[in-house]
Amino acid sequence: MNIYQIRLAEMYLTRADCRWQQSNFTGAIEDVNVIRERAGLKPLAMTLTGNTLLNAIRRERNIELGFEGDSFLERKRQRRNLRQRPWNDAALIFKIPDVEMNANTLCTQNP
Repeated sequence: MNIYQIRLAEMYLTRADCRWQQSNFTGAIEDVNVIRERAGLKPLAMTLTGNTLLNAIRRERNIELGFEGDSFLERKRQRRNLRQRPWNDAALIFKIPDVEMNANTLCTQNP
């Protein structure tokens, strides 16, 4: 049974996001267009900038990786709210398993 840990499309989309943060809009568009061209879609316009481009990158990520099961961590990485909770809400921190808590008495449980 093969389990994919990461996909090339995810790497292109992550780099596009990073390039957007560095204001390298042309590079970000080129990364997204690699994925769009592979899928047989029209490339994004090279004139996109700012939030319009960021929304296009996020939309492409949602479409490409929609059923990969990483939306929770992706939204936290992007510092976007999850439903009604802020991205850094203590309720979104996973509890440390009891086995680990029992094995290490110096460990304190997450809030």
